[in-house]
Amino acid sequence: MEKNPEINDLKIVEDNIEIRLDNYIYAFSTNTIPNYLKIGDTSKGVTRRIKQWEKILNKRLSPQIVKITKEYDHPASVKDNEKKLDMYFRDYSVHKYIREVLHKDSIDITDPDLLKLYSKEFFKDVTINEVDNAIQSIIEDALSTNPEKTYTFYSKSDLDENSKKVEFHWSISYISSPPLPAEPRYLTYTSRKGNRGTRG
Repeated sequence: MEKNPEINDLKIVEDNIEIRLDNYIYAFSTNTIPNYLKIGDTSKGVTRRIKQWEKILNKRLSPQIVKITKEYDHPASVKDNEKKLDMYFRDYSVHKYIREVLHKDSIDITDPDLLKLYSKEFFKDVTINEVDNAIQSIIEDALSTNPEKTYTFYSKSDLDENSKKVEFHWSISYISSPPLPAEPRYLTYTSRKGNRGTRG
């Protein structure tokens, strides 16, 4: 039966459209390294991001079949109308808690040979309760009257500016050999119409 070209066009649009949602912290586990949790953040929807990772890992680990299980998600924001507080945080704050409070390491320290297949955001022997404790610690820090903060926070305007930048991961390009960069990288491009933007 002949394929409907309109359906193919819709699939292309669906695969390439960028929708910005509220930023969320998420964690997932895999059947390949079950003692690790991947802890990241996304503004593109947790389900969509996890599906992207499943495709990435299946490409890298083929013919092994990788199955991902979502373990946790939480808004990466702190809001308090009484205090007129509207702050946001990134996954780096959760990673900071895991390393400095729990003294647990990411895969680049525990199993460096696996880094090229996964990323530095995979943490060994971290539980869901510990991730939640990290979130609560970050929220308490945001609400504290102490001007010296343990974690880094962003305003809505910071995020609005950052929304023009799409986080660039080596993993999205499905390249299996180079490791992921330690920090997010952003690419700036100029369209044919002369409009500047970013691409990840």
